[in-house]
Amino acid sequence: MANIFVYGTLMFPEIVLKLTGKHFQTEEAILKGYKRYKIIDEKGVKPYPAIIKSKNSYVKGKVLFDVDKDGLRILDYFEGEEYNRKKEVVFVKTKKLEAYVYIWNEGNKEKLTENWNPEEFRKKHLKKYLDKIVPFYLNLNYD
Repeated sequence: MANIFVYGTLMFPEIVLKLTGKHFQTEEAILKGYKRYKIIDEKGVKPYPAIIKSKNSYVKGKVLFDVDKDGLRILDYFEGEEYNRKKEVVFVKTKKLEAYVYIWNEGNKEKLTENWNPEEFRKKHLKKYLDKIVPFYLNLNYD
């Protein structure tokens, strides 16, 4: 079982449920030493964030507790090649906790820009985003 620090779109319970088919216990958390960005590619700005190291910054998110191997594989698949999963210390209330975090693959750092608003995402993009997740989930192949 693993603890996963999530931020951005994965903070929405609807998305994690669609991806994994499971509800996880969660708690608000902070990841220090990272900063959140939008991702820009040839199609424009993608409505989900990336995080990269940034000395005096932090990212607010939450921890999904006790994610099993299947849930972890699904999240790894969903995050794809754009992100690297690594263990980091996060702060839950006043205590430190080790959790996996999906960090932006810095090979694409030049495609990043700042300022991403999760409430704006919820209002403008959530239904469209959930509609995209179902095909990902249905086409998972672990072989």
